Amino acid sequence: YRRCVRNNYYQHEVLNRSNSKKTENDKNANTPLTFGRKLISLSPWRIQMLYDVGFSFKIKLSWEDRYAQLAQYFIRYGHTRVPCSDNLRVEEEEFPGLYVWVQSQRMEYYRWINNLPSSMTNEKFKLLDTLNLDMNPLESIWESKIMELRSYREEHGHVRVTKSQNMELATWLIVQRQQYRLFHSDTPWESRLTQERIDTLNELGMDWDPLERRWQTKWKSLKSFYNENGHSNVPKEYPPNPSLSLWVQKQRRHYKDGTLSVDHERQLKDLNFVFNVAQDNFEKGIIKLRDYKAIHGNCRVPSTYLDRELAVFVINQRRQYQKHLKGESSMLKDRRLALEELGFHNDIPQVDSLSNLDRWEDNYNRLADFHAKYGHCDIPKSYEDDEALATFVKVQRMDYKRLQSGQSQRMTPQRLEKLESIDFSWNANDARWMKRYAELKAYRQKYGNCDVPDRYKENLQLGTWVRNQRVQYKKYQNDTKSTLTPQRIQFLEEIGFAWTLQ
Repeated sequence: YRRCVRNNYYQHEVLNRSNSKKTENDKNANTPLTFGRKLISLSPWRIQMLYDVGFSFKIKLSWEDRYAQLAQYFIRYGHTRVPCSDNLRVEEEEFPGLYVWVQSQRMEYYRWINNLPSSMTNEKFKLLDTLNLDMNPLESIWESKIMELRSYREEHGHVRVTKSQNMELATWLIVQRQQYRLFHSDTPWESRLTQERIDTLNELGMDWDPLERRWQTKWKSLKSFYNENGHSNVPKEYPPNPSLSLWVQKQRRHYKDGTLSVDHERQLKDLNFVFNVAQDNFEKGIIKLRDYKAIHGNCRVPSTYLDRELAVFVINQRRQYQKHLKGESSMLKDRRLALEELGFHNDIPQVDSLSNLDRWEDNYNRLADFHAKYGHCDIPKSYEDDEALATFVKVQRMDYKRLQSGQSQRMTPQRLEKLESIDFSWNANDARWMKRYAELKAYRQKYGNCDVPDRYKENLQLGTWVRNQRVQYKKYQNDTKSTLTPQRIQFLEEIGFAWTLQ
């Protein structure tokens, strides 16, 4: 169908033979029909069948023939934006080579208006103009997108278009940002942007680097936190700005991976940003322990000491040092030497000298302090501030399960009563679920509904949790494995939770 015989193209023309009577001396009587210079290899009925389906034996069409094809295309589709054959469009198959011809006319037009040798003439241009052929489609696309962007700005007051709002316009803006970076690179001539176009986009308030803008916005929030609190250690649960803690953790990961830019690192250091929390806590603990020894002459800080941070620090270091002596801990050498320099290892009490009751009461007191501070006992497994307390919480839940099955004797009624007095949750999953449920109730009280968006900026985890409850409800209805229970469903329906969104 591509009408190519090896590397040679032929112009074929069907030669009609006369119906005159042939004589015996007619040398051409038995000569086969010819197409150009190539002998006919098709039988007449095959030729007729090809004609019936519109097959053209003529490949090298004249300018007028191509113009006629373009006119047909315009009548059929109402435009002359002929697609490239690579797109495998149906209409392109009807007019083979038309896309290439249209592109060549644009090239010839460009040469013509710049007084360069060209096959374009005034008559050809007028004919093409009657079909509204766009001689500079890229410029037309640019103008149409600028008009669309102006309309968006009038409606929203900015040009931060998202893909969910307008996929094509958002994608076009991404391309402009890529071209802008290329324009300011070592090869600006490779960019399709000009200074004039850049000025046009700047007038509309173009955001050339939205990632940098968002980073600077978060940095300003961190600076406000620093001015209020005197440090940049945003807690994991910071109600005024829940996403700020996640952003802070992300910066620490980037710093650890070596992907944090020099400028960003400098800005964070201006706020005394702590990139290694564990090391910073250790250094602060050592300073406090040094002051304690200067006053008391030893490092035997009691677990009930008024400075709870120092008490917790000493308890954790004792545990780590004891594990180190048993070969069970990978305690950093510089930390171990810093402790031994203070004589810490000489003041570590033997494990056997502390009764189980004393250790349990000590852990319980720290857990009560945690509850008083945060309003819950849901301590994460990776709680760097007090790893021993996280382990204590885990052990209490295990002892409770054994108590229910009649296997444990460590969970006494007195301990059970004490833990329940501080709202201790025996099931970690239930604790996390009730925590999110409380956040949802607060959202409903503020906004009057429970329709938390997926990307709720004030609490990203709450939006994900709400979406998951609807997913789990469908599983519950289909009798498949679900985390929802009848009690949880009742809790949600009591606050007007909608299982489906209209």
